[in-house]
Amino acid sequence: MNTKKIVPCCYFPTTVVAVDDSGKSFFDHLRFALGEQVALKPFESPNAALEYFSHEYQTIPYIKKWISNAREQVVLNREAEALDTVHSYTHIDIASIHKEIYSAERFKNIVTLIVDYHMPEMDGLKFSRSVRVALNEQLIKILMLTGKAADSLGLEALNDDVIDIFLKKGNDYKEKLTANVLKLQEQYFQDLSGTVIYSLLANDSYCLTDPVFYDEFHKIREQHDIVEYYLVHENGSFLMLDMDGKPYWFIVNTDRDHKEYLQEAQDNYGPEDIVAAFKNHKVAMCVLSDKSRDFDEVEDWRPFMHPLTASIKGQHETYHYALVEGVSVYDIDASKIATYAEFLKST
Repeated sequence: MNTKKIVPCCYFPTTVVAVDDSGKSFFDHLRFALGEQVALKPFESPNAALEYFSHEYQTIPYIKKWISNAREQVVLNREAEALDTVHSYTHIDIASIHKEIYSAERFKNIVTLIVDYHMPEMDGLKFSRSVRVALNEQLIKILMLTGKAADSLGLEALNDDVIDIFLKKGNDYKEKLTANVLKLQEQYFQDLSGTVIYSLLANDSYCLTDPVFYDEFHKIREQHDIVEYYLVHENGSFLMLDMDGKPYWFIVNTDRDHKEYLQEAQDNYGPEDIVAAFKNHKVAMCVLSDKSRDFDEVEDWRPFMHPLTASIKGQHETYHYALVEGVSVYDIDASKIATYAEFLKST
């Protein structure tokens, strides 16, 4: 399974559902394989799991929360020779994405299912189809396990988009299972971010789809044990959190940003140190506050200027970034962050 090198507009740990009638021992092995940092919700009965998804579980429409100024257009579908209604989203409220950090409900979101194929009550394929109908949710990712089913059965299910991964049980399947669950979770958030990414590309912002940016971004994640992150600005700047909710601000500028900041500073007879900082690519700046998100509306730039950590040459442009650790000038209430460590203790 190949995952595209796309940085989603957000990512946070979610609950993994496992459906298998093998009993407690299987779930104990599964917990060990996935690790202590994964929240697992087990079901020994596919009927019980389907009942839960049909009547108790509610998906959170994240993308609808982030879209504003939406309008409908009626366009001609030339192939069907009929009028179709399509949604044209004129604005993505990026400033609202990171506000999910205050709600522990985000961790209860289910994006990945692990389903056994051979179950007397209901086979894994029938269950998977039923779950997709119950949730009306095609983004959810399903991994199906089997020890007996033929490869042709798995391929057919993959081709029909019933499941996303078909994995045979074997000596090393647990290692593959962990890697695949993580990949499926990333794919879910990549799919969820489609509208946001399209909006950024339309405005010539390529960072989230640049594989060089992706590699550097995930190198930072690994170095600081980042478990969740949220896009906070169109230029590719992110708020990152570790297990305990410690914030890291990944502040990104491009050459175009520095050219714009430099021009603004020179036009307004800015201080020489500020002019030199942008001219020589010594800082990364991002204005993020409840009052303003535009650098030209802020009188004092210095609090939002951070010493550069590194510069990297991407496919389309050069990225200059600063990593700012801990409480900063930016407007978040660290005391109200619902951390993943707290959530795991409560489950």
